[in-house]
Amino acid sequence: MTETEFLESIARCPDDKDLYDSYVDWLVSQGDARGKYARLRRRQESLQEEMDVLESELDRYAGQIDMDWLDLMFPVEIKSPMVGRYYATPSPDSPPYVIPGDFVSEDTIVCLIGAMTVFYEIKAGVRGTVLALLIQPGEAVEFGQPLFRVKRLAPIAGG
Repeated sequence: MTETEFLESIARCPDDKDLYDSYVDWLVSQGDARGKYARLRRRQESLQEEMDVLESELDRYAGQIDMDWLDLMFPVEIKSPMVGRYYATPSPDSPPYVIPGDFVSEDTIVCLIGAMTVFYEIKAGVRGTVLALLIQPGEAVEFGQPLFRVKRLAPIAGG
């Protein structure tokens, strides 16, 4: 079958997964990057469907489990709220804001992110103990990139 024939057949039968797979296999056999791309996209879609099912099941069970236990068993990540450069200290000759083993509260400043010559203080947003630093000082960071891993502590009673 030629590429044109494959594409015409797919246009007529867009739900025929076997035809789609045959076309992708044919592209791969031709050394065409579109074949690899199509395989990766299919795998990504499959993984996303699986993630959706897992998230739904986790949510169902989380509602039946003590949140204090969940917080202690599964550390959280403090993620960058923006794109920029990570700074561990307020100035070059200062100690780091936090290091592994330090206790942080929701309002504890854990680092600075510099963007366009402006420095933004990043707060922990969580109460717990810093387990790990996930980035090195001076490195560029992306939005949502994990910066720290924290073992969250239960909220203070009445607070």
